[in-house]
Amino acid sequence: MATVTAPPTAQGEGTFVPYERPPQSASVPPSTPPARVSRVGRFEALVVFLLFTGAYAALGYQVMIVQHVVVFDALDRLARAYLVWHDAPPKLAVIGFDLPPVGTLALLPVTLVKPVASSLIGLVFSSAVFAGGVIVLLDRLLARCEMPRLMRYPALLLFGANPLFAFYASNGMPEMTYLFFLTATLYALLSWVMTGSTRFLVLAGTALSICVLTRYEFIIWALPLTLMVGATLTRWRASRGEIEGTAIVFAVPACYALGLWSLFNGLIVKKPFGWIGDGVGSLAVNSDQIAHSGGATVHMVATRLGEILTGTAPLAIAVLPLLMLLFFSRREETSLWLAGLVALAVVIVGADALLAGKVSVLTLSDGLTIGLVAFIGAAWIYRASNGAGTLVWLIALALLAATLPLAWQRMQTYPFQNQEQAFVRALKSGEDQEGTSSIGGYHVGIAPELRMADFIDRNIASEHAILTDNAQSYAVILLSGRPGLFFDRVQRGDAIWRTVSENPYGRVAYLLIATQAKQDILRARYPVAANGADPDFRVLFRTSRYILLRVPPRPPSLTSTPSLTLPGLTGQPALTAPAATSAIPGTSGP
Repeated sequence: MATVTAPPTAQGEGTFVPYERPPQSASVPPSTPPARVSRVGRFEALVVFLLFTGAYAALGYQVMIVQHVVVFDALDRLARAYLVWHDAPPKLAVIGFDLPPVGTLALLPVTLVKPVASSLIGLVFSSAVFAGGVIVLLDRLLARCEMPRLMRYPALLLFGANPLFAFYASNGMPEMTYLFFLTATLYALLSWVMTGSTRFLVLAGTALSICVLTRYEFIIWALPLTLMVGATLTRWRASRGEIEGTAIVFAVPACYALGLWSLFNGLIVKKPFGWIGDGVGSLAVNSDQIAHSGGATVHMVATRLGEILTGTAPLAIAVLPLLMLLFFSRREETSLWLAGLVALAVVIVGADALLAGKVSVLTLSDGLTIGLVAFIGAAWIYRASNGAGTLVWLIALALLAATLPLAWQRMQTYPFQNQEQAFVRALKSGEDQEGTSSIGGYHVGIAPELRMADFIDRNIASEHAILTDNAQSYAVILLSGRPGLFFDRVQRGDAIWRTVSENPYGRVAYLLIATQAKQDILRARYPVAANGADPDFRVLFRTSRYILLRVPPRPPSLTSTPSLTLPGLTGQPALTAPAATSAIPGTSGP
């Protein structure tokens, strides 16, 4: 009977002992005997989840709702999910194909009730729930690695208190969604390595497939993780058929998800692989859209990567060599694979910037994935460290504690970010950040959107009366709570919308243009009107980011125009003149 070396069975103590692998199945690995595996009870998991979720939700309410530090990328996804339920007519196609779909789909539950979405509370709640799930999964992983509660909880608190992690756990961005599914993938894989239970492998493959559709970069992770499964089975002396079948079980969900998404892209937008290279939304409406330009050299990318690593994930700098040392000293292959994943997380970030040709692609949020994988690597080092578990824990704890001030400082100075500086400033001062600026050319707050939405609510009643590019005016549509007032691109499709945008006279009553958004199609089509200088398009209301214009019933160059009816449209405009007069020409907002 062949024997293999099993790792220590409790808290990293003891010596390695031979453990015979049952010859009949590769589903039982040569690892720690199942009787020694720790578990987190349901009550403990629920308490941990509620405490962290509640803390992040309270933080998000204070910073986003009270102090108005709103990330517009998150607002974009919230508006898409909102329109799925409440547009006229509702349609799932609102989700679009320019962004990975799961980040928007995850917001569908919190947009079902209009006030929950339009108040932005749903945005806060969604990211807090996924962040709480990340902490619960890490708690379960530490327990499976035989770390006692008194050692687990300080590590979890320090990891969760990282200001960068807390920011994304409370701002509604999809970072917490893909971190949750990445954590689930790695937790399930390591659980399979430790227990041999095939159900964990199925869970890992499913979680990876969802993770891929939350952030496309994780497609690259699928290959090394599949190779890891095959290599582990080879170490267990499984048969060739068993290796192939098990690897397929793990890889099929991700392949199926990508195939299905490509099919939808092909059927709807005629570009089955158009999503390749996508995943980054348009420039935020509240940005000056200048700061994210510029090139990238290897030196520039390496410098910025160093700043991200030292400022947001210094644990990775220690974990990577320790995992390699563990592999060379013990021939423990799982350590080698985890070291490869830490390195892969860093390489992908740098390669993305070089391929895009923009160093601005390297944002602080990239450190979240690196830090998470490093934390999981530290947990594995603790488990496999023969008699040195406590030392490993102390080192990890010290680095996690050092991350708090380092990340806090980096969030105030790093040039490419997403209002992290405003978040830190809000916590330090306790003051409303509306109208302030943040590094990266951001103008903090949503007062311009709220004022425009309020004016529209009070003065316009006709359905589909406002022609607008919803890709840029999504915040106004959401905050108005009345999406039926708008004639946007997702209602009738781009073809009809663009036809109307070329000749809106007699078909719509108003134009709503995002004046600072270079990608706004109406801004490009009517540049003079967007500046409020076209006498034929009377200005009804304007704020610092939007302008609402009255469309003349006939083209200005003609005395009359024939009525043209488009598919699904009437030839007559749905007009209701604004009731307010004091807010017409010359009125301005923030």
